[in-house]
Amino acid sequence: MARMERGQSVDFLSFVHMASPDKETLTIQWDDASGKDRENQVEITT
Repeated sequence: MARMERGQSVDFLSFVHMASPDKETLTIQWDDASGKDRENQVEITT
């Protein structure tokens, strides 16, 4: 697995269709230099 360096970013693409829900929750998980598991939830809305 490739490692990201500090200051790099990631783009997430999202596609919707007529049957898509109005709101969806995306959970992002990663490990940082301290070795701690990190997690963030993002709500995606149309």
